[in-house]
Amino acid sequence: MEKGSSSGIEAVNNPVLNFRRFLIVSVPLVAVVYAVWYWSSDHQQLTAFYRQLNPDFYKATNWSSVFFTAEVKSAGNWWCLAAVIASAGWAFLAWKSRLPHIPKLKFTKNQSLVYAGIAVAGIILSLIANIHTNYGTDEVFSALNFASLPSFQCASYYVLPNNHIIFNLINGIGSTIHFNLVESGRFLSLICYVIALCSSWYFLQKWIRSSWLRVLSLLLLALQLHAWGFSGQARGYELVFLLSLLSLFTFWGYWFENKEYLLPLHAGCNVAGMLTVPSYLYWWVGLMLASFLFMIWEKRIDRGYIKAALGSALMTLLVFLPLLTFSGLTSLSHNEYVRPRNANGLDFITDLYDLHYVKGLFNDWFCSGTFTAGIEVLCLLCMALVFFYPRRDKKYRALGIIWVSMLIAFISMATLMLRTPFNRNLIAQGYLAEMFILIALGTFVTARLTRIASVLLLSGVIVYSAVINFNRMPSKLYEFDVNSCINKLSACKTPFRPRCTIWLDDECFYWDYILKRKYPDPGFRIMLNKSAFARQDYCILPSGMQPPSDTAGYRISENIGEYTIYERIR
Repeated sequence: MEKGSSSGIEAVNNPVLNFRRFLIVSVPLVAVVYAVWYWSSDHQQLTAFYRQLNPDFYKATNWSSVFFTAEVKSAGNWWCLAAVIASAGWAFLAWKSRLPHIPKLKFTKNQSLVYAGIAVAGIILSLIANIHTNYGTDEVFSALNFASLPSFQCASYYVLPNNHIIFNLINGIGSTIHFNLVESGRFLSLICYVIALCSSWYFLQKWIRSSWLRVLSLLLLALQLHAWGFSGQARGYELVFLLSLLSLFTFWGYWFENKEYLLPLHAGCNVAGMLTVPSYLYWWVGLMLASFLFMIWEKRIDRGYIKAALGSALMTLLVFLPLLTFSGLTSLSHNEYVRPRNANGLDFITDLYDLHYVKGLFNDWFCSGTFTAGIEVLCLLCMALVFFYPRRDKKYRALGIIWVSMLIAFISMATLMLRTPFNRNLIAQGYLAEMFILIALGTFVTARLTRIASVLLLSGVIVYSAVINFNRMPSKLYEFDVNSCINKLSACKTPFRPRCTIWLDDECFYWDYILKRKYPDPGFRIMLNKSAFARQDYCILPSGMQPPSDTAGYRISENIGEYTIYERIR
């Protein structure tokens, strides 16, 4: 019997062991090959290589003079050296790390039915969000300017933070299956949403005993504005939301359930989260701070976790190498969305209060409306105190440590950067806050009467949240009235001729969607991001601009919104 068990373990672990050996060899090899290629090529050769992949991309005309400059190439040489060293360090850590036994997943029939039910509910909710919302400008921009690019360009071109790299790389595969990258991106978000809900159910089972309360808690979480809204959007927020939850749940399994096999998955989620949306760093720093506090609490140093965290940091540098060598560090650290808004920390805190940032954030998370931010913050602190209550067991206190760590990480990083992120970038933090509140409330629900009262209360909150958040989509997701924009542009009266050619300026990308929506099958040839202007039949430009050439050969057909439509004079 022991012999059979041993062979079973070997059968499970051998593929994983072989895969690790493959990574230990291939990762440094790829880093060295990339570095040698980059070092041996000058700026002009790399520029030519990049344009050969696809010459027609967003801002291609000034790419080599504004984005991939000689300074970026020079810094890229050093980044390649750092990557070679990092790859060797990562391989050493991987070689020295113990390979844990990976158990086989087992699901009972009842468990399978429960997760199938959650998946069906998640699909329905995501489709509601999808059908209810028109294509947002950010969705169209990401699909046309990033997901449609060749993989290397998608991974290396970071002209704006709209490029959620891993999401767009995966979505780019959809171009071979479905021509509409917005729809394929929305389908990808649906999958992420369903997996996130299933993993949330798995975690809630550890804390909430009543099945009814657990079902209602999950439904309330599923209806939170950003979690629900972005399940129907072709953006990377739902993917980073899923990665955040998986990193938390694997973090918990490693620290408190002795599941060492979850540590590589936890490390992988952190790397993938960073490459999807760099603001994931708020979440990652929060988890690392919690791990540090756990080690102090338990009076021990967890070398396994430290190795995994260091390995994640090294791998993050490696996966960012194409971006760093072709777009530069400043594209990440000094773009318009992360540059400081204030001169010092005091101005930042004052501005934060004046802008009602916290109040708006809590309104998005909890539909709190006119409640003051102070009351909401007090509620979260009270929730943390419930976890720290002396009579609670160790695991409840650990939840409190995690939540406090997340708060400290966010406040500290935002203050150091003198900049707060968009509310949607904190999608996982809002979900975590609501989940922990539900868990905290669950600690008091023991008697039958309190269970009935809790069911009635949650039912009312669920109906309220569903109605409020349904009506806030999609405008509240981006703080931009998408429907109004679409209605205004769709009202254009220019009689585009059948089978005509239409040239779009880089900043007029949204017209690609507007024209295809207004004229489903007109035979138009829409030309976006084309550097060569060849007197197309029509051209759409931002107001105040004129056709790139042969201005006298065009007349203004219509001014609509912030755009001007020109028609070629026959």
